[in-house]
Amino acid sequence: MRLLVKPGFILNPNPKIVTGVIKAIERNEGKCPCVHPEDDGDLTCPCQSYRERDKCCCQLYVKEE
Repeated sequence: MRLLVKPGFILNPNPKIVTGVIKAIERNEGKCPCVHPEDDGDLTCPCQSYRERDKCCCQLYVKEE
């Protein structure tokens, strides 16, 4: 799996969250484990919501402070 961190975002500093999300992505065959009612497009992680709307629902990526 390729982690793509956009400018202004970082990988979540909480290793438990990162590990859990990555395991969920792997179980979901590379797809985002979150439900995206507004997305009918590409849910391959990093999902369309994160790529196009800067929304990472699973919190794998968080905004830099």
